[in-house]
Amino acid sequence: MDTGTVKKDTWKLEARLKKCEQVAKLNHNNITNYIDELEIEARDSMKRLENTYYVWLEKVGTPLVQRLENARKM
Repeated sequence: MDTGTVKKDTWKLEARLKKCEQVAKLNHNNITNYIDELEIEARDSMKRLENTYYVWLEKVGTPLVQRLENARKM
């Protein structure tokens, strides 16, 4: 600590910094890819849920609403 900085020390620090930057960039890319995958999965799940709902609505919901409306008319 009492001696002055030499080129070798600076190069070591620069190499460490570059490696840290590379790791950070790799982690950022991995996280971004993971978020993209989660978004795709969430979108697919919502689409399946929506399709299931519309199938249910055709089978059960619409006839039920029609029966209720017919019962009100009586």
